[in-house]
Order: sequence, then structure tokens, then C-alpha cells
Amino acid sequence: MSYILSESKLKSAFQKAIEEWAESPSNKTKQKNKIKSREWVKLLARNIRELISINNIVVFPDDRHADNNVYGKRKEFLFDIHVGLYSEYNSGVGLKKYISKSLLVAESEFSDNTRNAVEDLSKLLCCDSEIKIFIGPYNSLGKESKYLSAISEIINHNRVGILYIALVTHPKRISRNEKKWELYKVVNNDLKSLKLR
Repeated sequence: MSYILSESKLKSAFQKAIEEWAESPSNKTKQKNKIKSREWVKLLARNIRELISINNIVVFPDDRHADNNVYGKRKEFLFDIHVGLYSEYNSGVGLKKYISKSLLVAESEFSDNTRNAVEDLSKLLCCDSEIKIFIGPYNSLGKESKYLSAISEIINHNRVGILYIALVTHPKRISRNEKKWELYKVVNNDLKSLKLR
């Protein structure tokens, strides 16, 4: 069990973010999938941030806690979502903040192309964060098992931290009526289903 975010809180963050995403005005227009995907990442990051009660953390993208401002107004730091513990150092002109430890990282890749998924998964495997989340496309056409099978060899190489795989409705299909998500935890090189919506 993680000290930063329990599984129930993680599921809650996913549920709230997907509800907000499905109701978003951008989904009622013909916005590009990339814009909708970016919005999903921001919503999930914000909902994760609201559930973490640890001091000295910063959340990318868009941490709204100005006192935690680290590295200026970056939209991203190494990962699509990055929760980091920050420390301070004396720069000679005052105290400055830096990220001293990654606590939670996430990569979101909605392409059905597993090559893109493997690239993002590789980033997660190289990180020593306590929680790692890969977000891929939930496909109403039943392609999930093929997608999960394609990435299963890669997920077996996670050596540090807890790895979750989330499948979320694709940006081009997200709506009030279609807002499905599924969350898996990698346990003993196998996927354990935690949530189906």
C-alpha cells in the first residue's frame, strides 16, 4: 500500500476526472483529440492533487498551489503527470526549490499503436517513483485484451514501485453516455483488475 495515495483514492481520482471530462464543453465541440487528451491529463492531475495530504509536494501539470512553485510555470516535468516531493537549497541569492523525489508519475497515450505505448511505458520503468500509472485507450470495440497482451511483456520489467495500467475512453468518444475506464494493478507480473466502469 502506498503512503501517498491509496487505491481507493486513486480510483476516486479517476472517477471524478472522467466525470468532469465527459461533461467538459470541449467534448461538445469538434476539438482535436490532442486538446481533449491534454484536458484529461490536467483533470486527472488536479483530482490526484486534491487527494494527497502531504506537505512539500508539487504536481505537474498546473499545480495551483503557488507556494509550491518549482521550476516556474512548466506544463510538464518529465512525465504527463508528475507528483514530486520538493526540497530547498541555498542558491546564493535565496532559497530555491527542486524536486528531490518522484512520488507518482503517469503517462497517457491514447493511440492504439502499441509502439507509442511501449515508449511511454519505458519511461515509467526507468523511474523509481512509488506509483507509476500508464493510461491507454479503452476501446468499446473490445480490443482491450489485444492491447493489454501487447504490452504485457513490457510491464513485467517493473522493478521499483507500484505499476498501474488504466484504460480510459478515447478522447474522440468521451461523452456523458460513454465514459468508461478500467484500472489494473500489476501484481506478480499479472494484471489484477481493480475497477471497471
